[in-house]
Amino acid sequence: MKTVRENCFNYELILEWKGDVLGQIEIDYAQDFENRNHAILRISADGVKMAIKSPHGEQILKTDDHVPQGKVVFLRRGNYARVLYDGREMYLQGGTGEWYGHYMAEKAVLTIDDSENNLISCLYTSLDWLIAPDAPAVTAGEDGTYYEQQIIPGAVIEHDGVWYMYCMCGMKGNEEGSSKRVIGVATSTDLVNWTVMPKPLIDHGILGVEGENLYPNACLKNADGKFVLFFSAQAFPKWIGVYALISDSPLGPFVLCEENPVIPSDKPMHEFDAVECNLLQGRYLLYLTTFQQGSDTEKAGDRGILYFSDDLIHWRKGADMAPFRPETENGWDFAHVRTRGINKIGDTWYLWYEGVGHWHAPKNDFDDENAFVNCEWWDVVGLARSKDLQNWEYYHRNPCFVPQGRSIDRYDSRWVGWPRMVIKDGKGYIFHSASGRKVHVGCRTIDIDALTDWETEGGKTEKLI
Repeated sequence: MKTVRENCFNYELILEWKGDVLGQIEIDYAQDFENRNHAILRISADGVKMAIKSPHGEQILKTDDHVPQGKVVFLRRGNYARVLYDGREMYLQGGTGEWYGHYMAEKAVLTIDDSENNLISCLYTSLDWLIAPDAPAVTAGEDGTYYEQQIIPGAVIEHDGVWYMYCMCGMKGNEEGSSKRVIGVATSTDLVNWTVMPKPLIDHGILGVEGENLYPNACLKNADGKFVLFFSAQAFPKWIGVYALISDSPLGPFVLCEENPVIPSDKPMHEFDAVECNLLQGRYLLYLTTFQQGSDTEKAGDRGILYFSDDLIHWRKGADMAPFRPETENGWDFAHVRTRGINKIGDTWYLWYEGVGHWHAPKNDFDDENAFVNCEWWDVVGLARSKDLQNWEYYHRNPCFVPQGRSIDRYDSRWVGWPRMVIKDGKGYIFHSASGRKVHVGCRTIDIDALTDWETEGGKTEKLI
């Protein structure tokens, strides 16, 4: 039996059968624009496979010999696919072969080929939240500007009806995709239309900070009503620590605290968030991403570490508080988790984080200018929630949003990360990095009621089989 559904993009499939799989179930879940290359998921007595089918034949990309027992959940978002079965998983980005320059068509023809009639049920649910707009919220600058290659959202704060977004702004260079990173600022009165200031707010060396890379991550008002802006500093490739700047105005002038760096470190620590929490551990918390060495029981990678403070200057590590860890052991976020945006809604903390998988795609065809050349690290955005900042419930349909993979010229074709949510009038605005040829500020929106509902994304469920 063959089942076909047209115009599929973001969805969940739940496939169920009785007994052992006979023959195979093959799902064609995406095609490139020329309908020549097809992304395939195959379930059979040989296990689970993900492959590309093309006029030149079939190329197996991932395989697991484990045979699923009666049920598989398949998630498709943008150019990302995740397969869940028996506590195991398989994930893949760009399944039609982005690394060769074969980008996915926006809407797929979903074909489920069940020639042995194994399936007793197949439910299709559209995933309708956090849809990517067609343009970034803030675009990287023209050549020669201080944000010609990257503009990544850091802190966002409101003052007197104006929103201020402090951004990491970079020029072209080879230091992990950019260089000469400074702090810029964009302003808005509606969180939709933004204007980038023509000059950096904080440039290299003007405050005596060692390092040529400055990464803004949080800004709060202290008890005296002054603005405290936090950033990480790097003298490439060495990391120095977290610094704090203080000003009477969101646009400065800022001065350095004498205690800087307020959190010293020689480890990678470019992403974090800081918020007022009023807990026993302190009035403020800072969820800092740092690289953690591996052990016999823990893999190495970026993890979230909690710090607390009563004055935003003197910070102490949360005693006996475990790091924020990946949801998966070998899945979509197993390599790194970067704690980037934390919000308290009611009595629950919601954490937006960057989850990173690690997988070597087949060798690039570098002669094709449309080929996707970063084929090792796969950055997407996940969500978790907790009532105590220790016991985290991961969103069951993670990752929450991903690259689109429709064209190398699209602003969010390669990776997404650095999420930060602002809540206004019952709506969440999730600002994030969005990488195409350059790195821009993207924005996804969601009704807070839909976010806290957690179980549904507002889509419709159909019984395909």
